[in-house]
Amino acid sequence: MEEREKLAAAKKYLDDLANGVDPLTGRILPEDSGVNNVRVSRCLFYVSSVLEKVIENGGSVGARVKKSKKLIFSLSQTEKDAIEITETPVLLADFVERVNANVDLNVMKKESAKAFTDWMIANGILEEKFIKDKNRKFPTLLGNNLGVITEERQGLYGKYVAILYTKTAQEFLVDNLDEIVQAYYG
Repeated sequence: MEEREKLAAAKKYLDDLANGVDPLTGRILPEDSGVNNVRVSRCLFYVSSVLEKVIENGGSVGARVKKSKKLIFSLSQTEKDAIEITETPVLLADFVERVNANVDLNVMKKESAKAFTDWMIANGILEEKFIKDKNRKFPTLLGNNLGVITEERQGLYGKYVAILYTKTAQEFLVDNLDEIVQAYYG
């Protein structure tokens, strides 16, 4: 008898006992039987539900079932072509969200804005400047020429500079997506 069959048989015995039935004969157990005590019966139902979860996990007992590793982010050319590119400049986070909308995140890792940012810094599109006790990113001249722009905005804590990606910059990032992923995951 295989492990899952043993677990299923044990669960059936527990269910029968919890319902006041002798699992071997099918007869109803006497009212004064210990298994007919409400607390014992509830305990048996609980253990039965735990056993059901073990069965659903493929029979793993005492150890967590390891989730299968997700695949490294990648898109086919058709999936790249499906990425929504907008005329209106967007924040990198919004762009990355649209990139990730084209993959099944149950089987594949999502791409991060950090991967894009790190790649753009490494390729001279963005640069870091230390301003007000923080490293901030800004487009370089090359970045500006590729359509990476800045816009001053008013936030909860005052004015700040937002980095936006025009249609041209969005298309550039999609065109270089494979290189960005390769640089990030090595």
